[in-house]
Amino acid sequence: GIGSPHGHNSESSQFQDAAKGLNQQQIHQIKTFFTSCMWELAKCMRLRSRVAATATAYFRKFYTRNSLCSWDPQLMHVGCLFLASKAEESSVAATTLVYYAKKLQPTWPFDTTHVLDSEMVILQSLDFRLALLSPFQPLAALTTDAGVPQKTAHRAWAVLNDSYYSDAPILYPPQLLALGCLVFAAAMDGNSDGQQQQQQQEQ
Repeated sequence: GIGSPHGHNSESSQFQDAAKGLNQQQIHQIKTFFTSCMWELAKCMRLRSRVAATATAYFRKFYTRNSLCSWDPQLMHVGCLFLASKAEESSVAATTLVYYAKKLQPTWPFDTTHVLDSEMVILQSLDFRLALLSPFQPLAALTTDAGVPQKTAHRAWAVLNDSYYSDAPILYPPQLLALGCLVFAAAMDGNSDGQQQQQQQEQ
């Protein structure tokens, strides 16, 4: 096994990372990089975007409670995707996940046993609570009920996917996150349309 997770203390995990010389910007960059890795691995395996989103939420929750320096994110991001595939009923074998991880990154230094061990560590850190309220269904309902133009709806989905590169999905209720993404998308489309009208008038 690979031990047991540290106590659920965000300040403690940040202190441990800072003690190892990591500043907030570096921590953010590491989390962003491995978020990209999870989405890329999920895409390579043709897993639904919701699986990648759930994996990202697990990953970010795990590292609010544990230090990056104590648990290698090279392993844990794959462990989170493995666990998310089960939680979202798109289960993949650990051997398959390892195959694709090594396909994307030939020097990836872990094996199936490591992934299986990491699963238990993540489960313990999440208090075995795998159910997440997803913002995907609220956004689908909002765009349909409000008769949102297709262009704005597509942009809202893109904004929602991008939100998983931050801690927003684990900080805000899913309905609020979905609404925020839609409002932001509508504002972006409004600005874009306004600029086009201004350019046409200037011409």
